[in-house]
Amino acid sequence: MSKITQATPCWAYDPVTGELLGERIASPDPIEGKPLVPAHATLIAPPKTIPEGSVAVFDETKNKWSVMEDHRGQVVWVNNQEVTIDKLGPLPKGASKTKPLSVVKQEKLSQLRIDYETALNAGVTYQGATFQSDPSSIQSLNEVLTALANGWVLPANFEWIDANNTPHPVPDVTWLQGLATVLADHKSALFARLQKAKAAVRAAKTVSAVNKVVL
Repeated sequence: MSKITQATPCWAYDPVTGELLGERIASPDPIEGKPLVPAHATLIAPPKTIPEGSVAVFDETKNKWSVMEDHRGQVVWVNNQEVTIDKLGPLPKGASKTKPLSVVKQEKLSQLRIDYETALNAGVTYQGATFQSDPSSIQSLNEVLTALANGWVLPANFEWIDANNTPHPVPDVTWLQGLATVLADHKSALFARLQKAKAAVRAAKTVSAVNKVVL
């Protein structure tokens, strides 16, 4: 048997997955002349044609190459659960690359709630100024109104601070009651919009219809 005097191509593969890593060079053994094949490499050439979305995989037990689907990194849904593919092979049974309508609806309902809270705390316009509408500000106003209802007398120099930290003189209790009414109307209107939007989401038959719903 003649010795091999030239380098011989070989193909390396991942020791865990068997996935083709690329072509390498196996130098000849200076004594026996046989190619010195590195660990996790083979002299058997991989398939010449590998479809897009697939990889060549070497099976050490069978000593042969095969072609496997590669969906790693893709996000799919199985039984309405989000799954990130981390292994070679076909997608799980029943997997879908399209987010299920039920999941889209739930995400939209959660986003609507966030949008509602954001709008609720965005402030209200009253007598040409913007006043805070967050729960803490509303509570402060209600505490003052409760105190007035229980006999507390409004000081002559009493002021209410707007969202821009500008003080506004409060002439009498009706001024505060007017602000409270605006705040209540603001919340009521937003809540009605929220309920309408939620109903539209629940009634939607397609993902596109869900995505069109806004507060």
